[in-house]
Amino acid sequence: MIGTVELGLNAQGPGHRRRLALLALGVYLARRAPVPEELPRARGGWGVVADVRARIYEHLQRLSLSFYQDRQTGQLMSRMVNDSEQARELISHAIPDLAVNALSLLGVGAVLFSINARLMLLAMIPSP
Repeated sequence: MIGTVELGLNAQGPGHRRRLALLALGVYLARRAPVPEELPRARGGWGVVADVRARIYEHLQRLSLSFYQDRQTGQLMSRMVNDSEQARELISHAIPDLAVNALSLLGVGAVLFSINARLMLLAMIPSP
């Protein structure tokens, strides 16, 4: 399999290898850049959480007193806080990480395809 990769790289010429090396270096440097990528995600997550908590609190205010007879207030508040925290985790981490992983898979597939289409198909067999 390594011979197949070497054949694919050699067939493309030294200019192609140079472009791939520069692309890999650029990706490496971009991932190491001191950009606070967590800040926008955290702000977005906390903004959604604040809106959700406000809407839930307004809804709880409108409920009748008979609703509260069988339930403890602490349980309701705990559930509201925990569920909104789970929503923040989903918005701040899970969805962006899924997008990054999907784009990485597509990028690796494109680079492999540019090197050797057969190798790309073989390498992508175990991917979901």
